Amino acid sequence: MDEFEDLRQYHGFPVWLGDIREFKRNTFAIFKCNPKYQRRVKCKRCGVVIPKNLPRIQVVGSWDWDAGHYCLSCGLELINAVVARYKEVKADIEKALADANVIIRTAKSAKEREAYKEGIALGRLCVELVK
Repeated sequence: MDEFEDLRQYHGFPVWLGDIREFKRNTFAIFKCNPKYQRRVKCKRCGVVIPKNLPRIQVVGSWDWDAGHYCLSCGLELINAVVARYKEVKADIEKALADANVIIRTAKSAKEREAYKEGIALGRLCVELVK
């Protein structure tokens, strides 16, 4: 048993390829740490040679410029950058959702007022008269 044996257990059975997770749309990060099915590769970002007995992160995506093998430090930087962008987008979406909810509440309260109901009824009557 080697140092990374505990990382090869996933859902109770040994994984030959690695732990596959989607971290961007149609782009997957694979945590590989099974030397039996790995080869020596170079990190795409820093160029260090990763021996077959060490864990690495492989990014797989058909249209992704980041696809390739990474050492753990470069792979974590890449994934953390994506997570940071997601957090920024999430904050923007939550702010836009809060603004939209304010508009919805204001419109609903205006719609329930009697002056709005009378005015819209008058507008509908005008449309029917013009026809």
